[in-house]
Amino acid sequence: MDISIIIVNYNVVNDVIICINSAINTLKDLDYEIFVVDNNSPDRSVEKVQQQFNRVTLIQLKENKGFGYANNKAAAIARGEYLLFTNPDIIFQDNTINELHSFISNNGSVGCAGPLIIRPDGSIQYYYTFFPSTYSRLMQEFGFYETAKQMKKRKFDFLNSNIEKQQPFKVNWVLGACMIIPRRLFTELTGFDDNFFLYEEEVDLLYRMKEYGRDTYFVPTAKVVHNHNTSTSLLGFAFIRYHGFRSIIIYSNKHNRGVKRLFSKMLLTFGILLRYIRGIISNKFRLGNFSSHTVLFYDLLKLNFFKLGFSAKDHSHFVKANSALAKRDQ
Repeated sequence: MDISIIIVNYNVVNDVIICINSAINTLKDLDYEIFVVDNNSPDRSVEKVQQQFNRVTLIQLKENKGFGYANNKAAAIARGEYLLFTNPDIIFQDNTINELHSFISNNGSVGCAGPLIIRPDGSIQYYYTFFPSTYSRLMQEFGFYETAKQMKKRKFDFLNSNIEKQQPFKVNWVLGACMIIPRRLFTELTGFDDNFFLYEEEVDLLYRMKEYGRDTYFVPTAKVVHNHNTSTSLLGFAFIRYHGFRSIIIYSNKHNRGVKRLFSKMLLTFGILLRYIRGIISNKFRLGNFSSHTVLFYDLLKLNFFKLGFSAKDHSHFVKANSALAKRDQ
């Protein structure tokens, strides 16, 4: 089999159906299978997917253990030579899947490839395609992520100049919203790290892949539309903020050493405290929620300084503290 398409769903079944239709309608001369992994959605309408598409395998998880964990579940039983991971809010354009498959299958040194991602309004979804550095994290914490000269050069100018050439070009990583990788390589890398619940899991995977000796490429002629955050928008402010920091902490602890790790811990501490104070000032912590928010931010501080690994127990602690907040912030 040529390719296995893997989609993780959390309460956005209509997006999943649109995504699958766009994939099927643009696939040409490839033997494929499609997996939909449901992350224990409160809305159980995901069964509609299997009823509507006879080539879709539905995997329903009894617990939401995150994006990477769900993808790993499907990858473990996939038969395709290549795995195409895609968010449910992705809409494939033209010949995109075939282009990605053709490029990676004809270039043996390439370990992963991703398409040009377009927003619904037609604009490019820019992102920082270099691995996180102390400098980029610093600019992020001080609010200069898109305005500092070096950041603008690496984020906007780098992408614009290379996209204009309409030829595949090397990057450090591509968005996990849509990426293709050989199944054998994914298995050798032991897949996504389950410790990441949300965010940074693809950066970690492709960092490990780079160390393994394989490169990642951006393919600008392959295009998808990304109706960004339809799934994460359902999770609430506290949930997104918590996991954004939690994933950065995990990534930093895995890949930074010595002085760099210590500086990163100090920087993250500053960022956590700054956002906590901003939350108070902006009235994010309304009456009745202050203590729960405080628990979450305190938990991040503990994780930052005292733990290198993370467990299901950590996540259970978060879910218990955050469940009411996620519902309120929808």
